[in-house]
Amino acid sequence: MGDIGTLPAGNKAGTETRAAADVASDLGSKLDLDSAIDFLRHWCVATGLPHVTLTAIDPDGPPNQALPTRTFERTSLDNAREWIAEHQRANLYFQPNETRAECDKRPRKADMVAAVCQHADVDPVDRKGYGAERNRLHNLADALSETFEIAPSCIIDSGNGIQPLWITTREELTADTLIRRIEAENAAIGAELGADSTHHVDRLLRLPGTVNYPNRKKREAGRGIPQAGVLRWNDGASYGLQDAAGLAGWIGAALVTKGLCSGVAQP
Repeated sequence: MGDIGTLPAGNKAGTETRAAADVASDLGSKLDLDSAIDFLRHWCVATGLPHVTLTAIDPDGPPNQALPTRTFERTSLDNAREWIAEHQRANLYFQPNETRAECDKRPRKADMVAAVCQHADVDPVDRKGYGAERNRLHNLADALSETFEIAPSCIIDSGNGIQPLWITTREELTADTLIRRIEAENAAIGAELGADSTHHVDRLLRLPGTVNYPNRKKREAGRGIPQAGVLRWNDGASYGLQDAAGLAGWIGAALVTKGLCSGVAQP
């Protein structure tokens, strides 16, 4: 989904700025609990995850803010409904890889048990205009999905950028060398798609069905407050470890074939 509105006229730089959640109420942004739970259930089934970890982050909170986090079993995801509703005035994220079953804080690498996917987090390039960049990213999502050899298993629209995910054979994270290899493969994919440094195995991604609250700086610049959602599910799209290792090269070649530029430097 794209933006659903801009800030009210009186809410500009130099004036008092209300909380993002209050502005969202004016604009009609709202939580879609059913979509959030459906996504979590689908992701757990598709990847084989036994549980999933959720984290809430206040966009205007201090750097050392406490981050409410809870892990929910795949067989009882309806229990996540109340937690999500309780924290809906914050930005809500899920951990796409497998954490410790008892994880109750923002997961870091020491909390990660296994990798089940590769991912990228591709945001608009600020200098090129937000509307044009949103269109470019949706075209990029279409190009990825329409190319069988590189089709992501799922593409999330964060409400700002896109987050493609490729389900892979599960790998237990038993050594730092293994983590570095997976992160290098993620970084190579990100480089082809123009993503920033978002390649870590403990990277949180936006939970579809929830509201993307921009921070105060972005609100004062007039950024809208959209809802995150799923652009594409490509059911059955999954990759063995050897194929996953070659994804970046295939993505770069496919984008060139389609007349799209790969890499961070977009024309």
